[in-house]
Amino acid sequence: CIPATRGIGRTDERYRRLVELAPDGIIMCTKANIKFANSAALQMAGAKSRYDLIGAPIGQFLEFEIRNTEQPVGVPRMGRWKRKDGSVVHVQIAEIAGAGDGSAQYLVRDITESKNREAALAHRAEHDWLTGLVNRARFESRLEEMLAPGIGGGRLTGARQIAVLFIDLDGFKPVNDRYGHAAGDAVLVAVAERLKDSTRGSDLV
Repeated sequence: CIPATRGIGRTDERYRRLVELAPDGIIMCTKANIKFANSAALQMAGAKSRYDLIGAPIGQFLEFEIRNTEQPVGVPRMGRWKRKDGSVVHVQIAEIAGAGDGSAQYLVRDITESKNREAALAHRAEHDWLTGLVNRARFESRLEEMLAPGIGGGRLTGARQIAVLFIDLDGFKPVNDRYGHAAGDAVLVAVAERLKDSTRGSDLV
């Protein structure tokens, strides 16, 4: 029995080290209160010690996104992790619920960088890389949406009108020819900034 007991002890110690060294946050809760958090979870929370998390409600840090009705139960979910300083990171959460005793275990992965990359790619696909204004494809798509039947009552009325303005830059070509493309780009950026400053947030430029 003694060798077997020592073997179990070594296995438990390896398991504890594995959990502690895991790059993702591992959190164990009892009745929605945190009872264990590994080092990655502490770092993700911006906590100085485990006492900043132990005993706190998991809802103080973790906020699930609304589950899609088509999303199977048991697959990782998206959510937000609120840090001690008030900032928020995007996370993916795998949850293992206890057998009716109110306990749960969470594997929390910070996906903020990948979310930011996705957002940057999506923005790049719909905006001009130089000025940051929407490109032709996005403009035409939005215009079609606004003119489609069923939007805003199905027809344009006095309370809902759409204006489309076309602006040309007189004398722009000589700027490129005389001062070079870098100067021309600077002019375009300056004009874009003035257009954005002169329109409402709801306007599409």
